[in-house]
Amino acid sequence: MIIEIDNTKVKLLGDPHLGKSFKTGVPLHRLGERERMVREQFQEKLNKVKNANYHVCMGDLFDKRIVAPEIVLFAYQCYVLAASKNPDTSYIALRGNHDASLVREQASSFDLFEALTAPVRNIKVVKDTPLIMDDLGFFPWHPFMTAREMVESVDQPLKAAFGHWDKDDFGQNNPNLIPTDALAKITELAISGHVHTPEEFKRDGVKVVMTGSMQPYSFKEDRDGTLYVKYTLDEIKDRDLFNKCVCIRLRPGEELPTDLDCLQLIAQRFAEDEKPSIEVGFGEFDMRKMFEDTCSEEGVKDEIMKEVWLKFEEMKR
Repeated sequence: MIIEIDNTKVKLLGDPHLGKSFKTGVPLHRLGERERMVREQFQEKLNKVKNANYHVCMGDLFDKRIVAPEIVLFAYQCYVLAASKNPDTSYIALRGNHDASLVREQASSFDLFEALTAPVRNIKVVKDTPLIMDDLGFFPWHPFMTAREMVESVDQPLKAAFGHWDKDDFGQNNPNLIPTDALAKITELAISGHVHTPEEFKRDGVKVVMTGSMQPYSFKEDRDGTLYVKYTLDEIKDRDLFNKCVCIRLRPGEELPTDLDCLQLIAQRFAEDEKPSIEVGFGEFDMRKMFEDTCSEEGVKDEIMKEVWLKFEEMKR
């Protein structure tokens, strides 16, 4: 996606999640192919800037705090090559929540990437404080600052603000909720990664553009069925599913085919009335609240509770 802001062209790259592993439902002879597809698309997106003034990675360059060294080197080499080919383009990489360590003493692969790219003039890694260039504001995700605190640290007018924000609060006083009321004091346009499905809306007078991720990474994220598709056994006949992630909706008595060659194959069983035989709802399940309530009941000190929660969040990555 390329947008133009007062004659400034900006190429946007949604969350790449380099280093993400794809194993569930992947045939043994297709292991590693999806990872290669991600890397190839990432490389293409960096190089095809179409004379843009800026190329902005909207956060979550990496899938977790620590990825394999070869993934960090790959990202570094791709950025350096693209930056050398396009010297008039400034490459901006925002830190996302997956890129950061939740423990102050621990570094991350993103920190290593920052150190490697530091000597390159037209690569800017935005990690701890906002970066302002040409009246454009670039805001990183921060493990110890809220999105509001980060935005309120800037008091000059901006043509646009770029960040890695949540669209919804989820009823949890979300510290990463996009602070449109604070943004409205400095800009009329905000562009955000983090949410993996593209969307546009207006809030507090600010136009918000959610870029979506570089690729969809789940069935829920793929609205157009470009990569993730769902079919019944009857519907898969004569379809080219070689480079698709496929969910087969099985009725009672049906089994997954053993000769279907695709990137991923999973099953979803349905009852006779075509409703899912098992429905799991996550909307009302607030794990953190349950954890905090339990700690309070057991008399656990707040500082210990927070430290344990941070460790849990770190382990999830």
